[in-house]
Amino acid sequence: MKRCGLLIAVILALLAFSRDTSAQKEATEDEAKAAYIINFGKYVEWPIATLPNADTPLVIGVLGDDSIVSLIRTLVGTKTVNGHKVVVNSLRWPKTPKNAKELRDSGVPKDSKEFKEFKDCHMLYIAQSESARGDELIRLMRGIPTLLIADFPNFARHGGHINFILDVDHILLEVNPESARQSDLTISSRLLGNAKPVQTGPSWR
Repeated sequence: MKRCGLLIAVILALLAFSRDTSAQKEATEDEAKAAYIINFGKYVEWPIATLPNADTPLVIGVLGDDSIVSLIRTLVGTKTVNGHKVVVNSLRWPKTPKNAKELRDSGVPKDSKEFKEFKDCHMLYIAQSESARGDELIRLMRGIPTLLIADFPNFARHGGHINFILDVDHILLEVNPESARQSDLTISSRLLGNAKPVQTGPSWR
């Protein structure tokens, strides 16, 4: 696992999640990503219907990396994000669509139980191991108020919302605010100010 020159404490201070000085240690790449994912919840606005009250949990789905699931759970502990308890789910790609037409059109039926688990997430992180499914997920989740996050090339430029970029020993962010707005999500200017804005390429619109 790569180690980053980022400190968890720096990440958390930057995004105002925690002031716990015990976090001041060199962070692994995965720890840094987990911390960022948690903090995105403080700087994204979802439609009221998706988080109607304080009892509604903020659901984070992770596809393809159970170690990130464990790290997010550890970092969150008993804390809340904007008053919401955080629930982290490990997701698996649905195996078999209902018929050949659905396979040809989308690869997975939108009304399947498995796809509902994706749609019910407020944030969805797609690991590098699932990069081959990135474009399909962007298409399937279009218009659904789920923040799509990944860490492989061109994800944000293809219509994803936030992309991690590892630059030597630092994690940078690419953010596609237009794509987020199309999913009825508003990304705070404070987050945008610490990221590189990108647009969806013409061939991906």
